[in-house]
Amino acid sequence: TSKAFLNALASALDYSAKLVVAFIITPFMVAGLGTFYYGAWQILLRFIGYMSPASGRPTQALKFVLAKEQNSTDYDLKRTFIGSTLTVLALFLPMLAILGALISWFIPYWMGAPEPSVWIIRAACAILVINLIAFTLMAIPQAVLEGENKGYKRMGLATALVFLGGGFTWFALYLNTGIIGVAFAALLATVCQILFYLKVVKLYAPWFGVARPSRQVV
Repeated sequence: TSKAFLNALASALDYSAKLVVAFIITPFMVAGLGTFYYGAWQILLRFIGYMSPASGRPTQALKFVLAKEQNSTDYDLKRTFIGSTLTVLALFLPMLAILGALISWFIPYWMGAPEPSVWIIRAACAILVINLIAFTLMAIPQAVLEGENKGYKRMGLATALVFLGGGFTWFALYLNTGIIGVAFAALLATVCQILFYLKVVKLYAPWFGVARPSRQVV
């Protein structure tokens, strides 16, 4: 269908933008962070990626149940699905926070960081953990759009946000804020995405909201 094509095109544009931004920004990161901190940054990203399943990933279930009820006008039921998603996230949040705290504390030793770099790496890792939590929240309105088969509505603007995130990273490097500044730039980009998706989902899925779910729905 045309919507399926547009959804695929939107995803392809976002992916292509990420490739372009990575291609442009990576040399600046290597030069701005230096070989040690750039290597540390890559290790941090890998560990944060390994942590992501600890969120429970309820947004995947949200997308599928909304797709199943796509033609339904029972908006209260759909809002309970969102409430259920938030409940699952809240249940998994302590595990995510504890795991993030442990990794933030020990990862400087795992990578053999020199003493002056220990707290710098810990701070950067902690910011990335917060970013992971924020990114998980951002996935809720995104999952609603995709479940309602309106993911293509983000096309263009979401791609622009990818370049904006690259701009934040470049500016952090320009100000010589180091690996902490780069981590904060990633968090700022995620916050911008949250605001963007909330605006888009309110425009194209006006029923969007939260209702208290039953135990069965959770």
